[in-house]
Formats: sequence, structure tokens, C-alpha cells
Amino acid sequence: MATHDYNLANQSGASFRSDLNDALQAVLTNNSSASAPSTTAAYMLWADTNTGILKIRNSANDAWVELLQLDGTLTLEDGSVSACALGFRDELNTGIFSSGSSNFDVAIAGTTRLNISATGLNITGTVTDDGATHDGDVTFTGAAANVVFDKSDNALKFADNAKAIFGSTDLEIFHNGSNSIINDNGSGELLLQRAGNTILTLDAQGLTITDPDGVAEVDIKGFEGSNARLRLTADEGDDNGDQWMLESSATDNKFNIMNDTSGSQVDKWILTTDGDVTMKGDLDLPSGKNIKLGDSDQFTIGRDSSGNNIIDVTTSDLLIRHNTETMAIFRDDASCEFYENNELRLQTTAGGAQVIRNNDGSDTLFQVNNSSSDTASDAIVRIQVANTTSHCFVQFGDSGDTNNGQIDYDHASVDMTFSVNGSATYEMDSGAFHPVVDDSDDLGRSSQRWDDVRATNGSIATSDRNEKNTIVASDLGLDFVNQLLPVSYKFNNKTRTHYGLIAQDIETLLGTLGKTGTDFAGFCKDEIGIKVEIDADGKAEEVPLETPYDRYALRYNEFIAPMVKAIQELSAKVTALEGS
Repeated sequence: MATHDYNLANQSGASFRSDLNDALQAVLTNNSSASAPSTTAAYMLWADTNTGILKIRNSANDAWVELLQLDGTLTLEDGSVSACALGFRDELNTGIFSSGSSNFDVAIAGTTRLNISATGLNITGTVTDDGATHDGDVTFTGAAANVVFDKSDNALKFADNAKAIFGSTDLEIFHNGSNSIINDNGSGELLLQRAGNTILTLDAQGLTITDPDGVAEVDIKGFEGSNARLRLTADEGDDNGDQWMLESSATDNKFNIMNDTSGSQVDKWILTTDGDVTMKGDLDLPSGKNIKLGDSDQFTIGRDSSGNNIIDVTTSDLLIRHNTETMAIFRDDASCEFYENNELRLQTTAGGAQVIRNNDGSDTLFQVNNSSSDTASDAIVRIQVANTTSHCFVQFGDSGDTNNGQIDYDHASVDMTFSVNGSATYEMDSGAFHPVVDDSDDLGRSSQRWDDVRATNGSIATSDRNEKNTIVASDLGLDFVNQLLPVSYKFNNKTRTHYGLIAQDIETLLGTLGKTGTDFAGFCKDEIGIKVEIDADGKAEEVPLETPYDRYALRYNEFIAPMVKAIQELSAKVTALEGS
């Protein structure tokens, strides 16, 4: 163990020899010591016995560079993808480095091509080999769906929406999460063959079954004691009437023609083995043929159990009745009236339409007129759950429902109030849009944020001493500001350059100052546990995330006070310097 200052002073012969031997011993032992030599020079060696590492002084003579362990083990700096720990002289970004704890990386021309970590091996780029054998499960990772060979099941498993594609894109086989799909994208047809002969053809015209061995026959068999059915769905199946069914009944051997108009299959025609036919529906007569009941100027269709006409067609009107009550009247002037308990509820005329509460038309609930006037008495569209001399409002839900919503327009004060869950929440008048309750509601959420908020004037933040407590001088000042890391950046999927701070950097800085995120309101960290999706009806709904994540944010106005404190501290330093 020896270090030396490498300065041989004038001294007696014996002392000089001893001093020289100490210097030579320091050179011989590579300045081995538990502490660094007091005198250093560029490229000198130091065997650090405290850490067990051989080090060399850098060219600037201001730091030590680790070379290898004193026990012979070779260690490297972590390096980076652009400056490898072990690289080539003519290409320092090609070689090996460590991107983090328990990570081994190989970089080629500044790009990570191989990463080995505690979880496995990851290769970026194309892998070419002469053959490969995998003794275990193999996962082929897709952009949105994976394919796995499961060794234990001896099965190649396709996740939902992972496709087996044949040809360029001619044939697809996959499961979309709800249904199993065989999709023919090719220019030809989809064929099912037996012994090289096509038995089933699916093309643009439909389904064709051919049997080259004999009569083509489709046999639909029910289980023992069960019916056999063939369902026919026309159009797009968007209403019950699109579905017809042919059924062979197992209990009575009858053949039924059924329709689904009532929400379940109902017999329309029934054929027995004797040839009898029972018709459950109406008979549609050819054009020009009528069924007449009553006087020649009146056409009546159907009677109820009491003998009352259900539909009467006179020379002027079409009336629909139920027992003694009029349900609807269609008049020869093209107007329509609909009744409930013999009281008019809905009326359409050449001038528009209206929903009426009272039979005399004194209380209009909903009115649509053809007029372009916007007056209360002749509006294009008017919805009135209540209309007085001072208020007009629309209510969603029953008046007794505490979760109802309401829009209330006050004629006197000329403002509009929006209520949610039965409580007034927002108000809009000629001068402002504002919450009803002070300091209660937010604009946006941590998981549902606004993009840009534009205003002529800046926002006004509350700074009333009467609304604050625990007021002390700021403990964040020049030292805090000096450690901030201003950066420029671009938001993902955006093009403009912004300047600001990174919230994670602030979190780290607060930790070094002994503060948590709750000690500084300028730092925000929210757990995002939901996402908003738009359903098939175009409505937004909140969906829980399988894996919640943290979203960081900053309140930049909270940095103003530390910056003011920093300026004051700088001002004091300047004043002191000027005074000296």
C-alpha cells in the first residue's frame, strides 16, 4: 500500500533514498490506497483498495475513470445507446451497454437491437436463421392481438381478432370476441369440397348446394322429441318482422309458417298431414276487391267483443276506436288527432303539431309550428313543462325524481339555470357562465381534460387573506429555482414546440428537499382508472381500465411565489455586492 506526492525535496542522502524508494513503491503498486492520491496527474493510475477497483485519471485531471476490479474482474460503465460502454473506435454507438438495472443491451449504429433483462430477451429488427426449434410455449405478438402455440395443449391458439390469412388477403379465419368468422375476401367463391368435388358454394348470389353423387338435399334434423326449424331473415334483421320460420312440429307432425313480429315466433299458417290449412292472420284481397259492412258510404274493418266498430272509413274521416272511446281521427284535410280517454293529446295540422295536456288545448306541452316567428305563442319548437309569466323550463325525468335534469329560463332576470341530479349547478346570463355554488365545481377532470382554453383576459385566482390559514414566509426560493430543469418539448401527436417543466422532475426535486407531493400544490399526480368510450348510439360512457396509471401535471401559478422569493434573494445579493 503506497501513495506519494512525487515531489523529491532536497534532503540528506539517506532521506532522499528513502523518499525515492517510497515514490518508486507508489509507482510499482499503482498508488494502491484506500483513499485517492493527494497529488494527481492526467492518466495516472490508482489502485483503490477501498472499492477494489483500478482507476485512471481522466485527461482533464478532474475525475477518475474505472478500469477493472483488482481481483481481475472486468467492469464497464453503463454507457448508452449512442455511447456504448464497450464499442468500436470508428463507431462508438455500436457495441454493448446497460440501459438499466439487470439489463444487457446491444446497440448497432445508435439503435438498440438486443435487450436481455430479468423478464427475457427482446430483439428489434428481423431475425434470420436456417431453422428454429422452440421447446416451450411460443407467443407471436401482434399490434393488437397475439397468436400462441401452447405446448401443454398441443394447440396453436389465436386471440380475439388475431387472424389466420390464406393467400394475400383472400381468406380470413378469426374470432372477434363475439363471433367466429370465416371471411372470403378473394375474387372467387368460398367452396366446401368432398373428394375434390364442390358440395357447397358461397358467392355474391348466396348459398348453393350441389351433390354430384345424387339428389342435392338439405336435411335439418332436430334432436329426439325436438322440433326442426329453418329461420329466414330478410333485410338486415333490424326489426322482428324480418324473421320468418318454417317449423316441423315433433309433437303433432304439423308444418308451421311462423313470424317474429310480436317478439317471439307466432304461427301464421298451419298445415296438417291431412292437408288442412289454418290461417291465423288476415287475408289480403287483390286490388279492387273489398269487404263491405254497413252502409255504402262507410267502410268498417273489424268489431270488438262488444260489437263496436274498430276502424270506420267515412266519406270525410278515418276513425279508429276502442270500445266507445275514440283513439284517432284522420281527417280529409290531412290533419290528425290522437286521443286518450276521449281527450285530445296530439294534434297535427297544416300549421304544425302540438302535444296537449288538456282537451281544450289550454296547456301545450310540446309544439312544432311551420312559422319562422320566435315568439312564445308561435315558436318553431317549444317545450314547456311549466310556463308562467316569469319562468319557462324543460325537465328531464319526473318532477319527484331527485336525479332529474332541468333547464330553467327566468324571464325577469334574463338568465338560464342548468340543474343536474335535482340541484341547480350552472347558470348563464348575459354577462357570464358560472357555477351556482361558489368553490364547488371543476372545469374538466384528470381523465377528461380540455385541450386549449382561450380567453381575452387571464384567469383570476382567489388570493384573499381571509380565505387562507397557516400563512408563513415561503421556504422555496433561489435554491429551489436553481434546481428547476426548464425544457422544450412537443406533445405526443402534436407539432408545436412548448417550453416548460416536467412534473416527474419536480417530484424528484421535492424529494431531495424533504417534501412530498402534498407539500407543494404546484405538483399534481392523479391515478387514472377510467377511460371514455363512445358507444354505438354515439353516447359517451366511462369504462374502468384494467391497469390504472398515474398522470402528472403542474400548476404553474404556484411557481410564481418561489420565483419572487428567488428574485428577492438575488436582489439582496446584488445589493450586498454593490455595497462592497
